[in-house]
Amino acid sequence: MRNRPTIVAVIADTHIRHLSELPLGLMSTLASVDAVIHLGDYDSRELLDELRKLGNFYGVAGNHDDKLLRQELKGMEVLEVDGKRLGLIHGFSFPLAIQERMKALFKKHNIDAILYGHTHFATSRTIDGVFLFNPGSVTGHFPASCCSFGLLTLDGSISGEIVPLENTRNGGRGFLIQLAAMLLQKAMRWVETWPYPDFPQYTANTRLALKRSFLGLGKPLF
Repeated sequence: MRNRPTIVAVIADTHIRHLSELPLGLMSTLASVDAVIHLGDYDSRELLDELRKLGNFYGVAGNHDDKLLRQELKGMEVLEVDGKRLGLIHGFSFPLAIQERMKALFKKHNIDAILYGHTHFATSRTIDGVFLFNPGSVTGHFPASCCSFGLLTLDGSISGEIVPLENTRNGGRGFLIQLAAMLLQKAMRWVETWPYPDFPQYTANTRLALKRSFLGLGKPLF
C-alpha cells in the first residue's frame, strides 16, 4: 500500500530540441517525480525520445509539432493516476472560452482534472468540481512572463503548484517585451474564462424553428 502522495511533474510548450535546453535545475525534479506529463509543442522528436527515457512519461501533441509527432501522440488523452482521471490536451487555436470548451470535450469521460497548455501562461483553478491546470511555458516562450512548470499532488484529492524557474539560458527580456507579455496575459485570461454557448443545440433549435415556420408553405427546407 502506498504511504505517500503521488507527485507528477507537468510541463508544456517547451519549443526546444533537447532536454539540455531546459532551465537549469529542472532535470533533477523530472528525474525524482513519479511521472512526467508533457502537454504539447515539443518542437522535436529528439526531445520526446529523451523524455521517454526518464521512465514514467505521458504526453499529447501540440499545434507546433510536426506530422510525425502528431501521428505518434494523440491530441487528447485520458490518464488514470491513483484513482483520479486526468484529461490531457494541448489546447485550441484561439483560447476563446477554452476552459468551458475543454470541459464540454471531456464531459463524457468523467474526469477529475484537465491539464492543458498552448496559452503559455499558468492557470490553476477549479470550476464545477473539475480542476483546470496549465503549467505555463517551461522555457518562458512568449507571451509567458516567466519560465514555469507544474507539480500535481495526488493523495485522495488533486492539488497543483505552479513552480517558477529562473531562465539562465536565454537571458532576460526587455521592458517593453515583458510589458507586452503581461498585457496579453491579462487579455487572454479574460477571454479564456468566457462562457461557452452550446452551438450544436442552438443550431438544432434554429433548424426546428425554421421547419415549423414552413409547415404551412409546403415541404420543409431541411
